[in-house]
Amino acid sequence: MQTLVLIFGPAAAGKATVGQALSQLTGFPLLHNHDVAEPVATITGWGGRLFESTMTDVRKTLLRTAADNGISLITTFMWAFDYAPDAAFIAWLKERYEANGGRVVFVELTASLDARLAREGTEPRVTMKPSKRDVEESRRVLLSLEGNYAFNSTGNFPYPADWLCLDTETLSPEACALAIADRFSQGYGLHLWGDTSNPRG
Repeated sequence: MQTLVLIFGPAAAGKATVGQALSQLTGFPLLHNHDVAEPVATITGWGGRLFESTMTDVRKTLLRTAADNGISLITTFMWAFDYAPDAAFIAWLKERYEANGGRVVFVELTASLDARLAREGTEPRVTMKPSKRDVEESRRVLLSLEGNYAFNSTGNFPYPADWLCLDTETLSPEACALAIADRFSQGYGLHLWGDTSNPRG
């Protein structure tokens, strides 16, 4: 069964870093948010309707390809719970995987605002996300997003049976990856502990 592991949470919660650790553990490829955002922004610039619509189109194309071809995948997403288009995108994604006999599981990451601000400029962020090299600008954007959207579910999650919430202030990326694999390899048939040479699930 193909599996999509969707890791979500606010900016600098550790989504890409946890995704990278989970990819190393499971063999599933990682498509993190900035794999899409950085090349799109090269063409459209950051922010605005053209950036957002192109991001959605490119992301849907890549995830549709994975879902329709039985490819297990890890992806990251900044899911704004108070923004209706994000809920519609998640519903589309879940339906697409399930229509092809797969399943989407959700991993929510939390961390305090102070911890997330302190992560700006650290090696993992600037290596995986070149646009984050301007630390002060990255912190400004983080605070702006924080003031406008809710990126954590606060326990009121729409798909609780397929959900795990982890605090990245108390758990390392490797510990998070182990917790995810343990949670979704028991009774789900998702094969996160399966043959890591076969990322197609």
